[in-house]
Amino acid sequence: MDCTCILLALLSTLASLSPTMGCFCDHYPWSSWSQCTKTCDSGTQSRLRAVQYDDHWLKNSCSQLCQIHDNRVCNVEACPINCQLTEFGPWSECSSCAKKSFRIRSVLRPSQFEGANCSQSLMEERVCHPFKECRIEPLNCKDKFTCDTGRCIHADLQCNDQNDCGDNSDERDCERNKSVCSNQQMYAFVPGADQIGFGFDAAAEQMRGAVLDNSFMGSNCTVEKLKRNLYRISANTERYELKIETFEDFQQKETKSQKIDLAKEPLYREAVKASQQKDSVFYRVDQVIATSTFKVKSSDLYLSDQFLQFLSSLPLEYNYALYRHIFQLFGTHYFSSGTLGGKYELLFQFDREELKTFGLKESDSEYCLSHDDTLVTFFYNRHSQKNTCGNISMKTKYEGSMVKASKICITSVQGGDPYFAAALAWEKNCVSPASPLITDWIKSTIKNPVVIHFELLPLVNLVRGISCAVTKRRHFQRALEEYQTEFDSCKCAPCPNNAWPALSGTECLCICQTGTYGSNCEKRAPDYTSVEVDGHWSCWSSWSPCDATLKKHRSRTCSNPAPQRGGTPCPGLEKQVEECTISFFQEQNVCINDDSESRLPSGTSGCAKPLPPANSHLRFNKRQYDYGELEEIICFTGFELQGFQLIHCLQDGTWEKPKAQCINKPYVPDSSCKPGEINDGTKCVCMTKERCRGYREDLCVYDAGKETAIMMSLCAFHVDRCHGDRLYFMNNGPCKSDARSLDWAKFRVSVSEQSSVQEPCGSDTCYEWETCSVSKTCECKMPRECPKDG
Repeated sequence: MDCTCILLALLSTLASLSPTMGCFCDHYPWSSWSQCTKTCDSGTQSRLRAVQYDDHWLKNSCSQLCQIHDNRVCNVEACPINCQLTEFGPWSECSSCAKKSFRIRSVLRPSQFEGANCSQSLMEERVCHPFKECRIEPLNCKDKFTCDTGRCIHADLQCNDQNDCGDNSDERDCERNKSVCSNQQMYAFVPGADQIGFGFDAAAEQMRGAVLDNSFMGSNCTVEKLKRNLYRISANTERYELKIETFEDFQQKETKSQKIDLAKEPLYREAVKASQQKDSVFYRVDQVIATSTFKVKSSDLYLSDQFLQFLSSLPLEYNYALYRHIFQLFGTHYFSSGTLGGKYELLFQFDREELKTFGLKESDSEYCLSHDDTLVTFFYNRHSQKNTCGNISMKTKYEGSMVKASKICITSVQGGDPYFAAALAWEKNCVSPASPLITDWIKSTIKNPVVIHFELLPLVNLVRGISCAVTKRRHFQRALEEYQTEFDSCKCAPCPNNAWPALSGTECLCICQTGTYGSNCEKRAPDYTSVEVDGHWSCWSSWSPCDATLKKHRSRTCSNPAPQRGGTPCPGLEKQVEECTISFFQEQNVCINDDSESRLPSGTSGCAKPLPPANSHLRFNKRQYDYGELEEIICFTGFELQGFQLIHCLQDGTWEKPKAQCINKPYVPDSSCKPGEINDGTKCVCMTKERCRGYREDLCVYDAGKETAIMMSLCAFHVDRCHGDRLYFMNNGPCKSDARSLDWAKFRVSVSEQSSVQEPCGSDTCYEWETCSVSKTCECKMPRECPKDG
């Protein structure tokens, strides 16, 4: 319709109105709103105007001008969901180490939307009198030495002036002692050796008790010599590199603020609750002190006595309550590599609408917070050159200080002396502690480090070298799957406004998207207009019985909710298939030792069943193999095969050494699109950042926007680059703490756009002075053009 038609229609409407039309509608009041049709989950209310057909109504055409019926939405809050628990299971066998028996129940339905919580415990325990002693079950140590505790150690560890058994039984009745280290010098333990040996509960994201005994030194004298001390490396450690030995070695970097997404962070329960009160944005400021890096050996690990005793005391019959007790004591995983040190973290909450009124964009807010005088004084004991930010309104109200404009401050301190760590907590009204405390804390992290960055391996890998190890490993794996379901947010109902559901204990929380708020994220800021609903998985079904192909199946659906109106689909697999060779025997009380199937019956020839590498099982899984026969190595779900998977039975009755390894499955991009993109059916588009949540952060990346090195997954690296972030690959594994690495990364970024050559090389890009090596790393063509360590 053109402008002429619109004008004619308007004139026609005006002409139809009587010049006497001047109805005063408020002369006829509205009735009260009717009762809402629903008590929750969006009902409707209506009201009627109390019309009197008097002269005013009739003469002024009120029926044409006044609205008589009115409706509105009411009780938009989601209906409360009350927590429900299952009944308790039977009492477990009496644990000889805990001297208790246990029974458990699970969460049938978590509370949500302010429903009634479950205050009752999921596990009950009672004191009992075990029938056997808490000790390591005796095993045939063969040619090894048998400790009084029942542990087996190498025979050459006797009489070496070391307490290798833990009870000193290997140092008794010695005619002559031979020291492992020839110079008879006393060596210190490396700082943080005990921390490396702790277990980690990956489901609860918490550190647990010691699973490795890193005071065990073994038969090698591996010494790390540094400026002031000689440190002897534990036999469990393959590599240990001390970065900082004194405070003078520490080079403090400029602290930067970073906007964060609560859905991608370890769950700050306090921050999640605060984000529901108002439309919020969160910024994090942190100081990371990396004092050392480590790598644990892949096999022949020496376990802590307590962990070994608990494993030995497990019964043959499967009882989830006893295994759950072990997970809560020792965790589900152990550290395979990582970084030790300290981490000081501040989380600031801001009112998003208020920041807009101060004329601050996101980049302005990050810069202003990083250079805020309160933070600069606290971290560096000097004043900031940039004293104020924002417009007149902010300067009047908060003196131009971002810290003073924040609504809450949350402090997290990892590592260091507990006294200094506790003293570093900021007050709720964002008042900082005394500045010298940060220096005292940094000094204390050198002698009191914790694991701050890490890679994990399943604890089930350590269930070896004990009585009935094979049987207990199968029980362990089954219990781990059951334990992980306790923390799965698939039990949560969908959250309003595309909020992210998270299960915390027996309660489901909704983590609000930026621009939404409310107790369940049901309210919207004026500028939040998105109608997308991202897909979330339902819970996995139970495993099917083994079929004729000796495989079992389970499935889940992307229906909690299904993606709607352009929302992202669920990441991951809809179905899982596993070989039944790694399922559990129907006969649960059969004791199978590690070597029970690696010996042939007398009078037979060939090879006994080989031991598969870590994180794998055997395809054929036979008791006896003929000479020259093959066996194939199959990786567990979630691991990827590297190397040749077949091994041969040799003529001497042994197996050739496996050339295959099963490693954590890496991110694999869509082959039809560029890295970081996905095909939506018609074209390649950038993946959403949420799809990278499940991948391990194993890359060190330089963020040119923030001028700092950060850890992230390969998936997040490609996706963030697709979205325009200026990220550049530095190295695989933990970020190096030396200034040279960061300076070299800055230099490469500064000349990257000028280079006429940009050759993809693994995760990196090589420029004209570099070449891509066979190992997919960028190497300098001329050594003088690179730093000494480059």
